[in-house]
Amino acid sequence: MRNSDSEWQKLGAVEPYWSVLSDPRYRASSLTRDALEDFFESGKQHVEFLFSTIGRHFQTDFRPKRALDFGCGVGRILQPLSTRCDSVTGVDVAESMIALAQERCRAQGLTNVELLRADEDLRNLSGEFDFVHSFIVFQHIPAQKGERILRRLLSLLSDHGVAAIQFSCSDTRSALRRAVNRAQKSLPLVHNLANLAKGRPWGFPYIDMNDYDLNRVIALIHREGCCAGHIIVRILESEGSIGAFLFFRKGPHSGPEAQQSS
Repeated sequence: MRNSDSEWQKLGAVEPYWSVLSDPRYRASSLTRDALEDFFESGKQHVEFLFSTIGRHFQTDFRPKRALDFGCGVGRILQPLSTRCDSVTGVDVAESMIALAQERCRAQGLTNVELLRADEDLRNLSGEFDFVHSFIVFQHIPAQKGERILRRLLSLLSDHGVAAIQFSCSDTRSALRRAVNRAQKSLPLVHNLANLAKGRPWGFPYIDMNDYDLNRVIALIHREGCCAGHIIVRILESEGSIGAFLFFRKGPHSGPEAQQSS
C-alpha cells in the first residue's frame, strides 16, 4: 500500500503549484510571474467566498482571533486569511511546500502566520482555533485516516468557532478509468507506465484520490459537538469527481440565536 504522505512530499518537491491547482500554467517547467500571481489571486477569491458564506449563515462580523489552514500547501490561502485574523497557522505534510509558503510570507511581510509540518496525529498543534479550514486536501488522504484527522481538528475548534472543510464524495469517472486508477494505486509498474503515456517522468508521484461517506462525516461532526443547529453544504463538481464543502459551527446551537449572542 502506498504512503500518501510520502507521495505528497515527493509531489510537493517537483510540482508544488500544479499539485494544488492542476492548471498547465502552474507546471514548474512553464510557470511565469503572471501565472504565479493568478495562482495566489485565486486564494484571495476563495477567502472572499469563505467569509461571504460564513457571514450569510453564521455571523456577519466574523473575525477569528486564531485560524488554522490544514493542508496549507504553498500558502495560497494564508496571505488573504492573515488579513482577516489575528493569527493564522498553516499545516502541511510536505516540507518543500512549507518552505515555499514561508518564503512567500516573508516576501509579503506577514508577521502573524505560523507554519508547521503535519505529523501523523497533528500532535504539534495546541490551543484552540476560532476558524478551521481545509480545501482539496482530505481527498488525498485515505478515508479512515482522514476521519481520525477530522476528529483531531474538531477537538481544536473553539466553542462557537466555525469550520469550512471540503471532501470528495463521488467518483464520476468511467468504470474503466476507475479500474486503471485502482491498478495504479496498487501496482507501481502500472502507474509508471501511465506516467509515460501522459508525458510525465517514469517515477512521477502517484496522486491518491479518496471519496468519503458524507453520512459518516456528518455523524462524526455531530458527535464532536458541531452543527447542532445547521450545516451548510456547497456542492463542487470538477473533472472526475463531485465534492461537498461543509460549513458548520461548534456548540449546542448554530442558528440565528447563536449568531446574535456571539
